Amino acid sequence: MPTSAELTIAIVVFSVFFALGVFAIVAPRRLSRFFRIAGGPLWGPRSAAKLFSAGRMRFTGALFVLLTPFMTWGAIEHILA
Repeated sequence: MPTSAELTIAIVVFSVFFALGVFAIVAPRRLSRFFRIAGGPLWGPRSAAKLFSAGRMRFTGALFVLLTPFMTWGAIEHILA
């Protein structure tokens, strides 16, 4: 029997990833700069600059926006089953 907490968590996770995807499409340079600063110590500045370029951020945002609803639908279907 699904609980309301499980469904709430699924909806919140969907909302966060969908909003992140929209933001990555609308402002990819801001998001890439944030990830370069945050990921710089972990990956190194040159690797972080390649990994978190604005073009890659926009592509990842488009994937988030397109695929997140399907993944959320599957999760909610699994919770309700």
